[in-house]
Amino acid sequence: ASNKQYDGNNTATVASTSPGAIVGSEVVTLTGGTATFNDASVANGKTVTLSGAILGGANASNYNLIGVNTTTANITPKDITGSFTADNKQYDGNNSATVLTRSPGAIVGGETVTLTGGTATFNDASVGNGKTVTLVGAALSGANAGNYNLLSVTSTTANITKKDITGSFTANNKPYDGNNSATITSPLPGAIVGGET
Repeated sequence: ASNKQYDGNNTATVASTSPGAIVGSEVVTLTGGTATFNDASVANGKTVTLSGAILGGANASNYNLIGVNTTTANITPKDITGSFTADNKQYDGNNSATVLTRSPGAIVGGETVTLTGGTATFNDASVGNGKTVTLVGAALSGANAGNYNLLSVTSTTANITKKDITGSFTANNKPYDGNNSATITSPLPGAIVGGET
């Protein structure tokens, strides 16, 4: 029987068949039937049975099929690709990003598998729309996580918007001169990140 990736069922595919101890060069084949793993779960060396097979070929009438031996094959974890969405943020001088939603990918039926952990980052810290965000270090968890292999997590996009700031200044006192002009001293842009100019 052929190995297969986990698909939630115990169906198996026959790779080759042999009718058994045939006399000389007589033409007898083993055909048909349904192959099944003993269960649907991921594991190596799982028992596979073939039921309903029959003998065929020109000399099949010379033989009685008593049974068909079992064989073994592997059910390997299903490869999946996770995805996520990221939140927009105001500029803060770093490329850290916040994950909004997560999806583990193509999960079979109603199985319990989640995409957890990892670190999300923008491609850089600068202001921009539709910036690429990647998630590294994420893993699968949940009751059925062992049935799956996380190949990768697709990137997403989000925006870094301009940081809102409130400027301030001081003004010089002056003697009355008949107009309302003032002289500015110490203008400040507000809450600037780090040592930015």
